[in-house]
Amino acid sequence: MDSVYDVIEKIRDFLREGDYTNSVTFGNLSDLDLNKLNIYPFVHIKLENATVNDTTIDFTLKIWAADIVDKYKEENFTDTLDATDEDRIYKGDNLMNVLNTQFQVVNRLFQSLTRADLRDDGYHTNPELVAEPLDSFTMELAGWTTDIVITIRNNFPIC
Repeated sequence: MDSVYDVIEKIRDFLREGDYTNSVTFGNLSDLDLNKLNIYPFVHIKLENATVNDTTIDFTLKIWAADIVDKYKEENFTDTLDATDEDRIYKGDNLMNVLNTQFQVVNRLFQSLTRADLRDDGYHTNPELVAEPLDSFTMELAGWTTDIVITIRNNFPIC
């Protein structure tokens, strides 16, 4: 019985198939080398805990979906009279784009667990997901973090 392997590999493989994920990592976030530019955009998975009962196992995973925020304007129009509403929202970077694409990564995982392929494969989750915007780490990163409980059938053989 390889429940931990099965869950992590199934979620990893699903996330890798997405349009807005270049790499999927596992473990402690502090062990991730954020200076490697080839990992972006990335999803990081941390196994928080497991709850076992007679018929099911619940794995709580912490998911981070993140990408680098690129600055693409030299001047910042947000403090000038010439600033447009678009300048004030986008502030010379792609923050809104990163938040949008990385939210799609989290939502796609949730939707598959509740209504699509992962659910059909026996992976389930709660009917509601709370995602929070990331606080930036050491680099200009943006994205989302969420705790997701994945429930699978407990098939452990009894004697």
